[in-house]
Amino acid sequence: LMIESQIEASGCETANGTLTITATGGNEPYSYSLDGGAAQTDNLFSNLATGDYTALVTDADGCETSITVTVSTGVSYNDIVKPIIDTSCAISNCHDGSNAAVPNWTSLATVQTNANNIKTKTGDGSMPPAGQPDLTTEQIQSIACWVDDGALDN
Repeated sequence: LMIESQIEASGCETANGTLTITATGGNEPYSYSLDGGAAQTDNLFSNLATGDYTALVTDADGCETSITVTVSTGVSYNDIVKPIIDTSCAISNCHDGSNAAVPNWTSLATVQTNANNIKTKTGDGSMPPAGQPDLTTEQIQSIACWVDDGALDN
């Protein structure tokens, strides 16, 4: 009995993730459960929040196999976070590399190294600095979700 998974992201601050389990081998019919929940005949689990889940598949003979998967928010660095940083943080005389006293956030590696700090400072409103437009609640949540996903190069 073997299983594969297909995961769709949950979205930031939502529970819209899905997990589809495909079972092969063993003897049909299969039953599926998620995190020790009740078994079901449907291989689709929906309305999932971000986090780790363990799916268990049992075949007609009682053979079992499981897989642990992670549902992420799906927030993209390139599409969502980088534009926020480029317009609000990596600006002249701040985090653009022109001031040696502060990290250069035009570099993804530096942003990743400082991701938790960026999340904290955008979350508490201390970044961007005074004189710069405040981030929207959606921008702050997007940064937090990206960091919580592991600050991926995506």
